[in-house]
Parts: sequence; C-alpha cells; structure tokens
Amino acid sequence: MKKAYFVLFLLTLFVGTASVYGATLPVPSTNYPTIQAAIDNASSGDVIIVYNGTYYENLVINKGNITLRSKYGPENCTIDSGGWEDVIVINADNVTIEGFTIRKSGLYNAGIRVNSNNNTIINNKITINWNGIKLEDSSNNNISNNYISDNDEYGIKLEDSSNNNISNNYISDNDEYGIKLEDSSNNNISNNYISDNDEYGIGLWSSGNNNISNNNISNNEYGIGLWSSSNNSINYNNILNNDEYGIGLWSSSNNNINDNNISNNEYGIKLEDSSNNNINDNNISNNEYGIKLEDPSWLDNSGWLDNSSNNNTITGNNITENWNGIELWSSYNNNINDNNISDNWGYGIWLRYSENSSIINNTFVNDGVVIEGYLPKYWIHTIKNNTVNGKHLYYIKYGIGDNIPEDAGQVILVNCNDMIIKNQTISNTDVGIAIAYSSNITIRNNKILDNDKDGIYLWNSNDINITGNNISHNDEYGIWILNSVYYGIELGDSYNNNNMANSPLSNIGGGVSGVGNPLNSDTTNNDTLDNEEYEDIQLEDSSKNNIINSNCIIGNDKGGIYLNNLNDNEITHNYISNNGEYGIKLEDSENSSIKNNTFVNDGVVIVGDSLEYWIHTIENNTVNDKTLYYIKNERGNNTTIENAGQIILVNCRDMIIKTQTINYTDVGIAIAYSSNINVRNNEISYNDKDGIYLWSSNDINITGNNILNNSEYGIGLWSSSNNNINDNFILNNSEYGIGLEDSSNNNINDNFILNNSGYGIGLWSSNWQNCLCNNNTITGNNITENWNGIELWSSYNNNINDNNISDNWGYGIWLRYSENSSIKNNTFVNDGVVIVGDSLEYWNHTIENNRVNGKTLYYIKYGIGDNTTIEDAGQVILVNCRDMTIENQTINYTDVGIAIANSFNITVRNNEISHNDKDGIYLWSSSNNNITNNNILNNSEYGIWLDDSSNNNITNNNVSNNNWYGIELEGSSNNNITNNNILNNSEYGIWLDDSSNNNITNNNILNKESSVS
Repeated sequence: MKKAYFVLFLLTLFVGTASVYGATLPVPSTNYPTIQAAIDNASSGDVIIVYNGTYYENLVINKGNITLRSKYGPENCTIDSGGWEDVIVINADNVTIEGFTIRKSGLYNAGIRVNSNNNTIINNKITINWNGIKLEDSSNNNISNNYISDNDEYGIKLEDSSNNNISNNYISDNDEYGIKLEDSSNNNISNNYISDNDEYGIGLWSSGNNNISNNNISNNEYGIGLWSSSNNSINYNNILNNDEYGIGLWSSSNNNINDNNISNNEYGIKLEDSSNNNINDNNISNNEYGIKLEDPSWLDNSGWLDNSSNNNTITGNNITENWNGIELWSSYNNNINDNNISDNWGYGIWLRYSENSSIINNTFVNDGVVIEGYLPKYWIHTIKNNTVNGKHLYYIKYGIGDNIPEDAGQVILVNCNDMIIKNQTISNTDVGIAIAYSSNITIRNNKILDNDKDGIYLWNSNDINITGNNISHNDEYGIWILNSVYYGIELGDSYNNNNMANSPLSNIGGGVSGVGNPLNSDTTNNDTLDNEEYEDIQLEDSSKNNIINSNCIIGNDKGGIYLNNLNDNEITHNYISNNGEYGIKLEDSENSSIKNNTFVNDGVVIVGDSLEYWIHTIENNTVNDKTLYYIKNERGNNTTIENAGQIILVNCRDMIIKTQTINYTDVGIAIAYSSNINVRNNEISYNDKDGIYLWSSNDINITGNNILNNSEYGIGLWSSSNNNINDNFILNNSEYGIGLEDSSNNNINDNFILNNSGYGIGLWSSNWQNCLCNNNTITGNNITENWNGIELWSSYNNNINDNNISDNWGYGIWLRYSENSSIKNNTFVNDGVVIVGDSLEYWNHTIENNRVNGKTLYYIKYGIGDNTTIEDAGQVILVNCRDMTIENQTINYTDVGIAIANSFNITVRNNEISHNDKDGIYLWSSSNNNITNNNILNNSEYGIWLDDSSNNNITNNNVSNNNWYGIELEGSSNNNITNNNILNNSEYGIWLDDSSNNNITNNNILNKESSVS
C-alpha cells in the first residue's frame, strides 16, 4: 500500500530541458561524471539532470538558484552516501531537489540537511537515514510530495526554522518522530499522511504560531505532542489509532484545537499543566479518555493545582463512545459548554479534585456529571442549562427547603438542607443522585436504574432518609455512603440514621456501601440483586451499631455483605444467595450479631489475626436448609453437630466433626484458636473458598475426608502447628490441595492428592526471609496430576519421604529458597526435584534413595573426582562438586535433567537429555565446566541455562526443539559457545541477559523467533 501511495504522488516526472535562464547539465556525461562535479560547475539558474543509476556520493550545494532533478524519478535514481555524513547539504538559497531516492546517511546525519532559505524539496524518496530532512536556522522552504520512511530518528526535523511549508508528504515508520519542531515558528504542516512512527507523528518543542491542519496522523505511539509550545493551531486533522494520545499538551497555552476527528487513541486530547487553550468543534470518539486535563504534580506536598490545566475552553465538541468523555483532575476555571456528550462507557464529565468549573448548555445522552473531592471547594462549580437524556440536570448548591421538579435526568445537591427528591425516574446517567455536604434530605419513591456508576452517592452528608426507592442495575453501587480521604477508602461522617427502607437494589457493582463513618445506620427491607463487581452491602472502617435487616442479597459477583474493621453491627433476617466469594465476610471486626439469616450457596467467612476478631454472636442461621454451626468456647461435644450446612469452631477443644456432607457454602469447616478437634469421614465439596480452614489451631486431626472441587484450598492451615492430615482424598480443588502458611510440626501422611489446579501440597512463609513453615512431615502420599506436586518456599527442616509423585504438570518437588529438606525414598514418575536459590544454603539438603522413572535420582554434594559412578540416572543434581563427569546418560521426562550448582570442572558429555518439564541442563554459580556432544531436545523451558555462571565451554551439542530458548545466559560472562547445532527452539536460539564477553562462534542457529539476542 505504501509503495502504491508513493508511486501515486512521487512519479510526477520532469523532463530535463534547457532553462530560459540557464544551462542544462546532464549527469553522467564527459564533463560531469558525478553529481558533485555538475554542482561545482553550475551557475545560477542551471538545471542538473541526473540519469538512472545509484550514485555513491555526499553532495554539498554551495551555489544558489540551481535545480537538481532526476530524469526519470526516484524509483530509478538513487543517491547513497554509504553510511557516511549527510547525503545532501544545502548551504545556498533557492535550491530545488526533485525526484531522487536519498538514503544511508551517517550516524546523526541527514538525508537532506538545509542550512539556507527558500529551497524546494519535492517528489523524493528519503529513507534509511539517521534523519530524513533536517532544517537548521532555515526559513521559507517548501517540502512537498516526498516519501519519507524508515529513518533512525526523525522523518523531518526543524531547529530554529520558521515560515516553512511541509505538505502532501507521506511520512512513516521512522524510529522516533515523523515531524519534530524545536524552537521553530510560523510553519505550515498540512495535508501530510503521517503513520507508524515509533514515537510521535508530530512533536513541537518550544515552538509557536504553527499551523497543523488537514493531516492524517495514525498508528504512531503518540499523534501530536506539544511541549512549552503556544499559539499553535491544530485544525481539521484526522488523528486515529495512536497508541497513547491523539493530541497531548504539556506546559503549553493559548493553542487552538478545532474541527479535528480524533478516535481510537488511548487519550483523545490530554492536557498537563496547560492553560488557556481552546478545544472546539472536534469529533472525539472511541478513545479511552475523550479529553483529560490534569496536574502532573497533584501528589506534591506543595498542594494540588500548582501545575494545573486551567482556564481552558471546551466547546461544541461531539464526545461519544469513549471510556470517559471529559475528565478534569486537579484543574480549575475551565469552561465546558455546548458539547454533545453521549454513550461514553464510563462517565460523561468527571470532575476530580477540581474547582470552579463552568459546565453550561451541554447535552448528555446516557451520560452525566460525576464529582469527586474530599473538600467542599471541589464540589463548587457553575453547572446549569444541561440536559440528560432530554431531561434536566439539576445541580443545586446552597439550596434550602425545596422539592426537585419531577423531570430530573440527574440530581446533584451540594451544601443543601431540608430538600426532597421524590417520584423521579433517573436512568442511564452516571450517578443518579449525588449529595455532598448536605443534611435533612429525603429521597423517596424514585426509580434509579441502569446508571453507569452509582444509584445514590452520599458524601459527607447527614440525616439523609432514603425510603421506598427502586434502585437497580446500576454498574457500581446502589447506595454508597462515603467519606474517603485522597486515593483510598476511609470511613467518616455520614451518620445519624441514614434510613434505607423498602428500597429494592439490583446493581452491577454493589448494593449499599458505607465507606465513611455511617454510625447508627439502618439498611432494611432492600432487595440487592446481581451486583457484578463489589459486595452488595459493604461497610469499611465504620464505627458501630449498623443494622442490616431483612434484605434480599442475591447474585453479587464478589460477595453479599462485607464488614471491615467494624464493631457491634447487626445482620438479621436477610436472604443471602449465590454471591460469588462469600455471603458475609467479617474482617478484623468484633462482636457482630448474625442471626436468623438464610444462606443459599453462601455462608460466613471470618478473617482476623486476633481472637477477638473471631468472637461474634452467630445464631439460628441456615445454609442450604441445614444448620450453620458457629460454636465458641466449648469443651467436649456438648453440642451435637448433625446435618451441618457450615461449621465454624472458635476457641474450642476436644470435639468431633464427623460424617457431614458440607457443600456449596463459603468455607466448609473453619477452626480458629482451637485444639484437639477430630475432623473425620466428611465430604466437603464445591465450596466457594476452602474446604477446611485452620487458623492458629493445634492438634487437629483431619482424617478420612473427601475434599473435592473447592474454589480455593482443599485444606488450608495458617499459623497452625502439630496437626495431622492423614488418609484424605483431596481432588480438583482450584488452588492448593493442602496449603500451609507459617505452620510447623504438622504431619501430612497417606493422602491421595489429585488434579488440584495449583499445588498438591504447598508450604510457605508469609515473610520469606524468616522461614516460619518448618519441621513438617510429608509421608506416604500419592500426589499426581496437580500443577506442581509439592512446593516449599522459604521453609526448612521439612521431611518429604516415601511419597509417590507422578505426572504433575509443572514440577514434582520444588524447593524455593528453602533449607535442609530431607527428601528420601520417594518414587517419581515423569517428575523430579527442582531447586531454586541464590545462596548455597538453599541447595543444601538430604536427598537420598529416590527413583525417577525407575532410575536413580543422583543428588551429590561435596563430590570430588568420580567418587560416585553415575549410571542409569533418572535425574542428576550436583552441589558444590568438582572434577566429575556425567556421560552416556539418557535423562528424560523429569523436571530438570541435570542441575549443577556452585561446582566447577564438571564434564557433561555424550548424554541425551530430552522431554523434561523444565530445563535440559541448568548451571547456577558454576564455572570451568564442559558441556559437549550432548543431544538436548524437546525440553519444556530451556535447553541449557547458565545462571550466574562463567568460563564454561558449551561445544558440539545438538540443542533443538526446546520450548523456550535453546541456550540462555543470565548474569553469565566469558563463556565459550561454539560449534553447536541450535535449531527449531520455539523462541530464541541463544539469549543473553546481563551477560558479557561471551564467545559465540561457528554455531548453526535456526529458530522460530531469532538467532541470538
């Protein structure tokens, strides 16, 4: 397509004839064998006609009023400098360059460098230079109808140059800018096609009074960028499909951006620290942000608004189908008038920490105005004469004692008192009703439906009565009570009986959120259905005495009710069904009363690292028509547990949970701060979180259970020790079969652990440097077809013995930054042991008498010389060894075929190492080793990986068909890689990462991605 375009507008050929003012000088000819010879002999008015061919010259034109023209156009006539200096330098005025391919300037040079005025550069192809055309202190030039592509920096660059015309050029695929202006003014850039440049289509630095019009600017990283540039006109351009912004202004003022078509960019128009600009009559669609104004230093301690974008005018634009239409962030005194703002997926206009905006006479369709800010000044604006979906947008500040007329498309009350909003139908705007710094407002008998953000939003408002409303299918919250302070969520100051009664809530985000300090709030008799993102009722960091009563809470993607850091709240008589992660979640909260609730496919989740966070009153609740047992402070089986829908034991001991079928709740069995509990012969399956969860509990026996298809862990232990997990069937759980965090001295024996999506068994420490998950015993288990079989992360002194570990998709046993593991008498089939650690102690373990695919797993540490004969190896791991040989082995279908750590003078030769789940050969911190004449094939990651390993020889190997790289060097230097066949690896043949001074010669490399990188 580009070539066709080039032929269309470049092949306007001019036949060389004698000028009426001067002679015609043909090149080549007897008198002028080179182009430079003709230039040197030309006089004012002469025309130099250049015939077909490639001319390897650097041309310098010091004579004015001459024309340099090819006879048959740029496809037939090339000037090539061979990578040396500028191709053409124009030092005189009134020179014309026409009809050439101009290529291969030197580093930092240009295809055409212009140091003079009144020149014409037309109908050329300018390619593969450092810069295409560069003007320095040069004016009144005409650059038209050129094809300028594939230059290493800029297509066209102007420095200190004015009154130039750049028009009708095709400028593409340059490595930085298509056109760049520095300290240049009064230039015309029009009717150009500017595409696929790696950075900017057009960039202006400290440049003013330029006209940029009627250009097509597409598929660049950035479309048009202005820095410290003012009084420019950007009009009638098509600006499409640029990766970042269509038009971006930084510290630039008094520019006019009018009548452009701007679509499918990340930002349509973005202003930072830019004021007094006019943005008028543009079509702005399908961008992430249509128009965004912001203060880049809004987090500065000196305060926001110091570098704001202020006093801009945004008028008469069509702003449609962007993510957000217009966003002002920490900007003030901007005018947004007479725009059509429709169908933006997020918000129409979003005022964030901005002051004194004027929003007048705008038409919103399926959009509206959203205000955000933690101080009253951020809510004070002039907003009038706007319509939303053909109805009035009521923005009222300082109102007292009034009713809102019943034709509202959106309502925003600021600093109002004693007002009523009733009998409205408000839908398809952003926030249906927003109330800030107000009190004694009644909201009753309204329908608030299908809004892009919240149904009702309260900020720092008190004594609000919300009753009898239908609030449904809003994209975030139905009702949100909020007082957050900068960039987060903090409860505060919306209080005193915010009565929400008889209001059906069915929203995409969430139902009721008390993010603030809603004291003594009563949320009653609401239906909260099918919220897709947030909890249906969410109270965070509130104080106490909230009542959530008689609500219907169904189908919320995240959860039903979430209490975070709350005390003394009451949740009663609710119907809670089919919410995503949990029905009710209590996190770091105390003394909740949860009574007489009906859970269907839901339950209660408690989280907290202190006993008081687990102490609540939870009574008379059912889960799937069975009893929810919450038992605290019990000793012995004083409570008979039967037909349980969920079980939570807190501070209990000497109890038995047996023969229960618990499924489709949140956590099947949760045990906290308890001891001597027997959990046996239960079926625990299809729960939304864990099957069995232990927190800070000891001497728990979990035996003979079927634990299946739970969405997180089959069994999870946190800060729990001396527990026994034996003879369980643990299958198809979505994360871990068994997971232990900060838990020690546990026994995990004789379990069948199959097809868990994460790890079969995982041990890890919450602080990986402190190693808090230790001295556990894992014995006699069948661990098969999980993602990884057993993982130890930052754990030490664990015993893994006599297990059958087979066909796990990742690794059999993965020791990550762990110390002194004992791994004995295990049988691996299509699995093995992987060790990771950047210090020798992480490689120091006891690994004995293990078999891999019926062959010996050799783990040798401190070996010197061939004291151990390696034969018939299933896997080989050498640690701190020297002067040893591994040869004539066939090692396949394990994890890492051969791993060598902190070792030197090891010879690995004549082996076949293939089809392993990770690497063929891995070296860590090892030097002076020889890897030669091996076949290293079809391994799932690297063929050979050198990690922090130097001075090794890798020669005469066949390294082929590995799934990542053939050979990777990471932090490895001075290695010799010669005479290898490195073929058909899925990515790179050889990859060097932070590696230097390696000798890579005489290799046969052919791979899908690249040879060497």
